[in-house]
Amino acid sequence: AKKQQGAGFDAGFVNISSIGFLAGSSHNAQVAPFSLLMVNGYRTSTGLFAGLGTGIEFFSTSYLPLYIDLRYDLFGKDVVPYLMAKGGYGVPLSADREEYSNIYEYSGGPLFGVGLGLKIRTREHFAWDVELLYRYQETSYSETYEYNMQSYEYTDVFNRIEIRLGFYID
Repeated sequence: AKKQQGAGFDAGFVNISSIGFLAGSSHNAQVAPFSLLMVNGYRTSTGLFAGLGTGIEFFSTSYLPLYIDLRYDLFGKDVVPYLMAKGGYGVPLSADREEYSNIYEYSGGPLFGVGLGLKIRTREHFAWDVELLYRYQETSYSETYEYNMQSYEYTDVFNRIEIRLGFYID
């Protein structure tokens, strides 16, 4: 990474890895789906970050999120709050399955998130990263009954609060 040209973190390549939970309605089968994500991207000297993210998330089944991650540092040097947004698509990792003569086929869905974060530098090229976001995720599947080939489509919509803790390496 290059030397910083102003307040905040260095410009250059960045890796952000985090674990999180998507807290939401207790009426859903998954009250707080678990999430493990990694983003790789570039931070400019003006505090703008753009990266690509992926990982694994557990909703009704396992999903591989693929998304664009954008962040903007607000102020600070070693403790830096930032705004963030992400958008992309969740791809199902579970194979289609058959159960009691019913066929289940999984499809992905769009994802979107906006929120705030805080980077806390504890040593050179390393910081803790805390995030709080609103998160939208769609997942879908079809269920087909073999005896009459009747098919039903289902879409689950998750509107959640996403809480993440991770590390930032530049």
